[in-house]
Amino acid sequence: MKTDKYKNLGVRTLSALVAVSLMGLTYLFFELAGIIILAMILEVLVIKEGLNLMDWAATNKLNKWIYGIFFYLIFLLILFGEPYRLQVLIFAIVFCLSISIHLKVQDFSLKSLQNAQGGLLIGMIYLALFPALLVDILFKYQGALWFLCLLVMVFSGDIGAYSFGITIGKRHVLPQISPKKTWEGAIGGFLATLVSALILHQMFKLKIPIFGWLIMAGLISISAQTGDFFESLLKRVINVKDSGKIMPGHGGLLDRIDGLLFAAPIMSVSLSYFDKWI
Repeated sequence: MKTDKYKNLGVRTLSALVAVSLMGLTYLFFELAGIIILAMILEVLVIKEGLNLMDWAATNKLNKWIYGIFFYLIFLLILFGEPYRLQVLIFAIVFCLSISIHLKVQDFSLKSLQNAQGGLLIGMIYLALFPALLVDILFKYQGALWFLCLLVMVFSGDIGAYSFGITIGKRHVLPQISPKKTWEGAIGGFLATLVSALILHQMFKLKIPIFGWLIMAGLISISAQTGDFFESLLKRVINVKDSGKIMPGHGGLLDRIDGLLFAAPIMSVSLSYFDKWI
């Protein structure tokens, strides 16, 4: 059992290195446009896996197709429609609340309506808004650098949390949602994120004040671990282990980037605050 745990740690580390290397090679050969195109392709998989986890909201194939197309359009509009992002977001919320009524006419009840509206709103935020904010980091000045920093901090935190969890983890955080995650692991992940942030700050000789950079890293760690719990909750609701089978050691793509999706808004807002130093 112990051997399996350490083997899984190795696979997690390898998959993180593969993800970072893939982004690096894509940027090397195709520059920024290549990474954005790759992200647009991966977004299709994110939406597909997300809708499978939200069976309680998208109850049939037609609904899933409608939801999926809608989420992808919102993703594109938020990503490329910078001057009108607030308007797009307001429209998306109104549309979610409205179309859900028509999609549930065959099983109309207050509970089913709440499920449909809640599913659409959660799906729009989780599968469209958060991915758009993640990719949007690439459009900022030195965007590739900040995107790499986010990847390294989140993946380091994930590996640190797992390492501490399997070695000294005893006190569970939310066993009803994720029975294997412990407070020791959470603290280990938090510390690993801070250490990686320090290394990145020194490696790239960032002019951002170290105190502010570490506060951002701490918030990224908390947000990333929250994202992990959120996806675990979705999987717990429909009783599945993984969101898919595309990533070795992590199941689906969402199993790998759930933390990134929740951490992206923190990085995006922080970069706006750090603008005068970068």
